[in-house]
Amino acid sequence: MRIALPESGLLSQAKIECDWKLKNILSNYKQVIQQKLEKAANLIQFMKEFKNLLEESYKVKLGTTSGIDDAFSLSFKEILPQLDDIGWENVDNIDDLFTSIRLVKRDLKSRHHYINTRFLQEEEICTPVFTTDLPIPLHLPKAKYQSLKFSIKESYHYFCEAIELCQAFFDVMDEIDKNTWVLEPQKASRASKERRFCLGKNISVQIDVNPYYPSTIPQYRFFGTDHNVSLLKQKLNNNLQLWNERKSLLTNLQKILEISIPSPTNSQKEEFITPCGICCGYRLNATLPDKVCDYSLCEKQFHSLCLLEWLKTLPSSRTSFSVIHGQCPYCKKPLNHYKLGSNCGYEFCDVNGLLGIGMVYKIQQH
Repeated sequence: MRIALPESGLLSQAKIECDWKLKNILSNYKQVIQQKLEKAANLIQFMKEFKNLLEESYKVKLGTTSGIDDAFSLSFKEILPQLDDIGWENVDNIDDLFTSIRLVKRDLKSRHHYINTRFLQEEEICTPVFTTDLPIPLHLPKAKYQSLKFSIKESYHYFCEAIELCQAFFDVMDEIDKNTWVLEPQKASRASKERRFCLGKNISVQIDVNPYYPSTIPQYRFFGTDHNVSLLKQKLNNNLQLWNERKSLLTNLQKILEISIPSPTNSQKEEFITPCGICCGYRLNATLPDKVCDYSLCEKQFHSLCLLEWLKTLPSSRTSFSVIHGQCPYCKKPLNHYKLGSNCGYEFCDVNGLLGIGMVYKIQQH
């Protein structure tokens, strides 16, 4: 075998020359080899992947596989024509042993979405397992290797349909990511329905957007002093009927909360991120401080876990049901804190009046 590199040195433009025996063995793998040429970081990496591919293809050609391998070989032969139909430009990655395939779909706004197919081999059956980065489940029948002709090609078709269904949801989340200071999650995936972003100094909101109805008011949870949180809840309830599903989520929030949400165009993120007053760290178990002292001249922020452990050490602290009553570590003013797992659910408002306009209902997270 001989690999001829162009003057540019690009592997993607390389030509592979070989004798008729090797060419016959690799006849069904032309697209796979080209894809590996384009993805490989260097020639050494490509040769390692080519060696693994050659070993597997040679086994298939000679018919030396048996049992589980035989099931995999049959699946392998059925997959290649399907990838031809799907289009190799939509194949993002194939592992060396061809046991995992990742396909990509680019929507009309050039967003990339991925579906990964992993093949589990059990006895003489090779079963595909699908995972996606979608915020909604992808319901597919559990297919055996004999029906891979359906499961790979058709799963990609259903995947593309689900992406179209979620376009409005992706638009909403992109608007939030672009125009607010997002605190959590640090690196949101396309599947993430939650965002916690700043509303002002020492005040933020975490929302959970419904991917099927992203223009409706989301479930929410405010973080901040009791005074500020109560004020925002009151404004939300009083202005709830002003929510207009034809307008963007941020526009509606600013209108009903009567605030201007800080954005990267008019503020710095450091203005709104404060370390925990106890551990002096920003993140604890990947979470930011979520409890604020209510005293207006203090307003120190704490991680719930740090504050809970602090209050437990104070002899003067007392517990009443699920609430611990104690003092702020800084200003010594009274400070109440719910035990972990209590009062930590989302809230939502009934926009349609089915449960009573303006009422707020608690959904506990378990």
